[in-house]
Amino acid sequence: MKIIRLYFGIALVVLALLLSGCAKDFLDAYDQETITQGRLDGAAAASSQAGRNIIDAQLGGVYDILYTYTGQSRRDDFSHGLYFINLSLDVNGQDILFTGRAWGIYDYGRSMFNPTNSRPSQYWNKNYKMIGTINNILLSVPLNTDGTPSKLPEYYGVLRTLRGVSYYYLAGIFAEPYRDHNGNAPGVPLVLKAADAADSATGLRRVELSKVYEALIADLEAGVMYAPVKTTNPAQPSKLVALTFLAKAYMDMGEYAKALGYLNDLKDKCPTLNDLPDVRKFGFANVGEPSVLWGYDVTADNTLYYGSCSSIVDDTQDGYTSAAYYRIEPMLYKHMGDGDLRRIQFSPGGAERDPYLEKYFPGEELMSNSQLLGASMKFYGEKVFLGDPIWLRAADPALLRIECLIQTKDYSGARVAFKEFMATRDPDYVVPSEDTELLPELKLQRRIELWAEGGASWFDNRRWQDGLKRSSAHMNRMRDIPAGPSSFYTFPIPQSEIDKNPALQQNPIYKAQ
Repeated sequence: MKIIRLYFGIALVVLALLLSGCAKDFLDAYDQETITQGRLDGAAAASSQAGRNIIDAQLGGVYDILYTYTGQSRRDDFSHGLYFINLSLDVNGQDILFTGRAWGIYDYGRSMFNPTNSRPSQYWNKNYKMIGTINNILLSVPLNTDGTPSKLPEYYGVLRTLRGVSYYYLAGIFAEPYRDHNGNAPGVPLVLKAADAADSATGLRRVELSKVYEALIADLEAGVMYAPVKTTNPAQPSKLVALTFLAKAYMDMGEYAKALGYLNDLKDKCPTLNDLPDVRKFGFANVGEPSVLWGYDVTADNTLYYGSCSSIVDDTQDGYTSAAYYRIEPMLYKHMGDGDLRRIQFSPGGAERDPYLEKYFPGEELMSNSQLLGASMKFYGEKVFLGDPIWLRAADPALLRIECLIQTKDYSGARVAFKEFMATRDPDYVVPSEDTELLPELKLQRRIELWAEGGASWFDNRRWQDGLKRSSAHMNRMRDIPAGPSSFYTFPIPQSEIDKNPALQQNPIYKAQ
C-alpha cells in the first residue's frame, strides 16, 4: 500500500483553515462555512494549476471524512467513515453471522435502530458534513453562464460524484425504498449550494424522495460527463464510480433499461470488470488491486491500529476479531462449487480448518480460534493493521449489469455475462438453463461475491424486498422479515436533528425496534 504524499504549499494553509473553527448548531451537519472565498476564486481564475492545488488540498479534507469521520464529538471505533457505515448496514441482513460480541453486534441485533442512538446520527452527520464541504469547494470551480465548468472540469465531476453518492446513502438509509410509493414518500433535506443552509430560523424541510433522486442523478450525470476514467488517488471517485451509482439509482426506481445503458458504458471502460482478487495476496484489503474502483490507502502514518478496519474484519490480527469474528451464512458457503476460488475466503471449520490454513495461509492462525464453518479470511491483509478499506469493487457493477439484463428479459445476454463473470471464479460453473432460474441465482451470487462489502446487501435487500431469514440458529434467533415493504429498511431521523430543526419530520413508518 503505497503512501500518497501531495505537496501543495499555500494550498495546505487553505485546507487548515477550511477544517477549523466550525460553529456547533443544527446546521453543523450542513456545514457551509466559506474560507476567504474571493481569494480562492481569484487563485483558481488566475491559474489552472493554482486552482488544482487549492482543490486538491480541500479534497484531502473530504477524503478524511470518507475514511475517518465519526459524526460524534469524540473519536470512537466508528471513526472509519464510509467503510464502517457499509459494514454496520450489512450486518442488518442475513449473511453476516456473529459468534460473539464482535464490532457491530448492536447493529446486528437492531438495537441501533432508534432515533436517540448514535448510529442514525453518524449516518446523517457524516453525509451532510460531506455535502456541506463539497458545496464550499464547488464555489472554487469557475463556471460558464450555462453552469458548465469553464476550468477544472475533472474536479467538478469528482465533486458532483461525491455529493451524489452522499445523497444516495441518505436516501437509502432515511427514506422508504423508492418504489414503495413511486418516489412520493418524504426524502431528506436538499442542500445543493451554500445558501440553502443559511436560514437557521425555519430549518430545512424534507423534500419528496423523487426530488432527492432527481438531484443525485443530476450530480452523478455530471460525474459521468466530467470525472476522469482513472484517478491517481484511490479515494478520488472516477467516472466508473459515477456510472455505478447512477445505475444503482435507476435500479432503485425500477428503470432497468436506463441502468443497463450506464453499466454497458462502464463495461467498455473497465477491463478488470470480471477480475477476482487473490485473498492470499491481500486482494480484499489492497486498493492497488486492478478491480478496486474506489477505496482508501492505509499506511503506517494513518492507520488507526486497534480501531482500524483490519482490527475489525481480519481474523489473523490481534484486534477486535480476537474476541469474536464474522462468518458467512453456511448456505452460501455450500452453494459455491468445490472448485470455486471464493471458498478460499472462508474457513471450512472443524477438522479441515488447520489443513486449510496450512495450504492457503501458511504460518497464519485465526486469532479467535474458530472451529466453525465459514469463518472469514476474506479481508486478510498486511500486518500492523494496514488493510485498506475498499468502498467499491468492479464485481458490484458487473453483477448489477447481469441483473439488468435479466430484468430487461435479455436472457441470452445475461447468460453470456454470467459465464464470463464466473469463469474467473469457478471453471466448472454451469449457468442455469431456465430463464426463471437466472434471477434467483444472480441474487445468490451477489450475496456470495459481495459478502460484507460496500453495503451491497443493505441496498440489494431494499431493492429486492424478498424478505430476510434471520430466525435460524445461525442468526441467534433474530426475527424474520417478511417479503414486501417493511419499516426494517428505513432508519429513523436522528432525534437530535428533529430537536434542533423545527421543520424536520420523523419517518411516518418509524417504530421502535
